[in-house]
Amino acid sequence: ALHLVVSECKPKVKIVDLCEKGDAFIR
Repeated sequence: ALHLVVSECKPKVKIVDLCEKGDAFIR
């Protein structure tokens, strides 16, 4: 699931911004 979020992060926004939201969602 984590690598999936990272994949979504790359093309859309900076990894920090979107991934942070995704990380919070996973937790």
